[in-house]
Order: sequence, then C-alpha cells, then structure tokens
Amino acid sequence: MSMAGYIETETIPEAWQSLVIKIWKEGNFSEKYGKEMALLIKIKEPWKEPRMHPGDVNALMGMAAYRKEILEGTKDKLIGKGPSFPYTYHDRLTHYPLGDKAFLDQLKALTLSLKVDRERTNRNQAITWVPELDCGAKDPPCLQRIWCKIIDDKLVMHTTWRSRDAFRAWNMNVLALTELQLIMASELKVKVGSYLDFSNSIHLYVKTWEDVSRFIETVKKRRLYGYVENV
Repeated sequence: MSMAGYIETETIPEAWQSLVIKIWKEGNFSEKYGKEMALLIKIKEPWKEPRMHPGDVNALMGMAAYRKEILEGTKDKLIGKGPSFPYTYHDRLTHYPLGDKAFLDQLKALTLSLKVDRERTNRNQAITWVPELDCGAKDPPCLQRIWCKIIDDKLVMHTTWRSRDAFRAWNMNVLALTELQLIMASELKVKVGSYLDFSNSIHLYVKTWEDVSRFIETVKKRRLYGYVENV
C-alpha cells in the first residue's frame, strides 16, 4: 500500500466527511480491506460544535455505550470470556500487564508526567500493544499509542492506529479519545489543543460501499461542510 494522505480541518465532523470522501476517491483497492490508505489527520478544534456528523448513524446510535466502554471500562469484565473481547482499550491503558501479576495505569502515569514536567518532555505516552499477547493474535488492538504534550497552555493529543474502519469506527474513536483529552486537560488545568490522528491503514470495507455511496450523495445534495466541490 503506497497511497498516503493528509487532511486538516477545524472540527471532527468535517474531518470524518473529508476522510471518507478521500479514501473513496483515492484509496488503493484491497480484497480484504476494500479501499485503503495511510492517512494523517489534524483537527484544530476538536471540541468545537457540532462534534458529531448528522450522517454518521453508527455514532448517533452507539456513542453513549462506546464512551462508557472507553472511558469507564464497562466491558473490561468481559475480557477473556469470549472471542469478541480479547482486550479493551480501557484495560490496556489503565491496567497494562507488567508481568508477575503487576499492572500499570498508564493514563495516571501520563498525567502525572505532564504535571511534573509540563512542557519539556516528549515521553508522555501510553500504549496498548503487548507483544506476547498480540503478535499472531486474531484480533489485536487497532489503537497503538496515545502521545500528549502541553504546548502554549493547551493539551495536544496524538494517536496512532495500525488498522481502522473509516466509515463505522473512526468517528466514535475520535469522539471518545478527545473526551479523554478534555478530561486530562481539565485535571492539568489547561485548555484542549489540537488532535492529530494517524492510521497505517484506514479503509472502507466493500460491505459498506453501498452505504458510503449513499452518504456521499447526501453530502452532495445537502452541501454539507462545503466539500461538495471535492466530491
């Protein structure tokens, strides 16, 4: 996969609409992933309203439960009890295994690091990948890393993803993680800064193409977010 792209927008719904259109037009075809590309996205004002795109039915219906799963760990108790839950992001970020039954709350450690050394260090990160569990696993984590830094009294967040469903998952991922960004910024007594999102492979699965096509037609018809000329 050689195709790579960059998108910069003010808000989350602008970014989601732009990335769906970009992958639809420019993505490389893959039998497994449909249309895919590597993509870097910068959202300058992740908490500027509206935060949710009116055309994202999945987020409109499922965001409340997903928020609790990511931020409160409501599905952590299901880990290991079936093939659907080999891990959760919340568990990996707050209960990362260190061996000998020891665990690390990476989010607490990350926030403490920012409190101690607010602007200088570039070591403020949390990871999800556990090599002994994830190498060769059928469903390893898509989110790989969260990196944060305070710049000009604003908390900037970067996230890195190995593989991602653009149409059905990206929007909820970003809504939840920017809420985490807000929680951390509030604890650190700073404002929320930009959000940077990188995917090694972000894709539109073939099984969603009919829905994607309808979505783009709606964007054209309603002239949503001024991107009609790019469709």
